[in-house]
Amino acid sequence: MSYSLSVKCNSRKFRLKRSIAKAGRSAARRNTALVIGIGVQSQELRLIAVAENNKVAINIKSAWLSYLGEDYVFETLCASVQRLKPVAVEFCAWGYRDKGMLERFRERGFPASRYEDGFIRTLQSHGIREQGYSVVRDSRDLYFHYAHPTDLEALIAGNDLATQPGNLARTQAAIDLFKQRRITKFGIEPSGDFDLPFADPFLLVIGQVEHDQSIHHGSPHVKTNARLAEIARAENPGATIVYKPHPQVLIRPELVASHVDPVRPHVDHVLDSRNVALTDLLALRPHLYTITSGAGFEALIYGCKVTTLGGPYYAGWGLTDDRLDFPRRTVRRTVQDIFWSAYMNYTRFCDLERGTVVPVIDV
Repeated sequence: MSYSLSVKCNSRKFRLKRSIAKAGRSAARRNTALVIGIGVQSQELRLIAVAENNKVAINIKSAWLSYLGEDYVFETLCASVQRLKPVAVEFCAWGYRDKGMLERFRERGFPASRYEDGFIRTLQSHGIREQGYSVVRDSRDLYFHYAHPTDLEALIAGNDLATQPGNLARTQAAIDLFKQRRITKFGIEPSGDFDLPFADPFLLVIGQVEHDQSIHHGSPHVKTNARLAEIARAENPGATIVYKPHPQVLIRPELVASHVDPVRPHVDHVLDSRNVALTDLLALRPHLYTITSGAGFEALIYGCKVTTLGGPYYAGWGLTDDRLDFPRRTVRRTVQDIFWSAYMNYTRFCDLERGTVVPVIDV
């Protein structure tokens, strides 16, 4: 039995080295760089390859880290990459599934970036289940990490469209289309005629998936939707408070008990996110409370007042009512400044059929 396991292990070690060498030769023939993913899924790797102008991309599966050991895989990759010179190599991960290996590669002097879904994931109606086609890349940390500097934070700090009239006009045109087409992160929302079961004005509390990395890394204090709603009620005792759960919660019944039921004592109404469009609600310009949700920036686009309990990328620039301090964000920015940075520069929109990156305005 031990001999069989040893043979399998040696076979995997050989395949690991052979895969890196083969990918390096392919990158050399095409005169392009090699992207090595750590624990990236196949559809994510395809997005990354297209977003990086069709560089050669391979993935080291998470199972290999378990079979061979993280230290062995790390040292083997470092040694194999050195033999690929002059081919440029970059390591990457989707979110934080790399088990800390990206930081180890950076310590060895290799470039390493994290990827995540872009701010418009899909343009399908109710596209919560659809394969995403936009991606963000950050060489420092992902945009929702409150404690760490990010590439997006630097982009926003460095982009003042008041001094760039051409870019300001293009950004406003994109924002107008964003509203006209009723676009949100999870797709184009169909127009809905519905009667509000509550009085306008109202306060809108936006729910999130509580185990999501954006809350884990983006909110040091408020971690649950119930706590968010409790604070909203305490700060607005006489308001009509409406709770809109995250759409992923309502398609997973096991999450309703933990993400919706504890909120009910603090709000007046709980909406079915599948039947009430966020864009219809934002058009009424409610005061919106959120932890770190991207819906907060969509609300700013519609002219809503937004209160943040966590540290989303759009907070701390003078547009939001914030409960955290943002010592790194020392300048004031407009909605157009942030849209230009986040949607038109930081996010890459991929045409997977043609294998090309397209501008947001074409999307």
